[in-house]
Amino acid sequence: GASVVHFQDQNAETVRCTTVPNVLANLKQARDRQSRQPESPLPLTPSRQTLAPTVNFYAGDWEELPGVLSTVKNDGYEVTP
Repeated sequence: GASVVHFQDQNAETVRCTTVPNVLANLKQARDRQSRQPESPLPLTPSRQTLAPTVNFYAGDWEELPGVLSTVKNDGYEVTP
């Protein structure tokens, strides 16, 4: 149910060749599972709503990530470390 997800690894190739494909595969699997579920007569609560999360991928040193995230804006506010 997160609205923003950040993935980070020091190695850009790891992010590109492993992390991104894994995230895409997991999202596809979740969408497939969701499409197979019968419609529920119950109203959607915040924990049951389908959200379109913002997914960000970063490559670089872990110590630099707070500085990078401090400039990322989401929904009109700045994410602070």
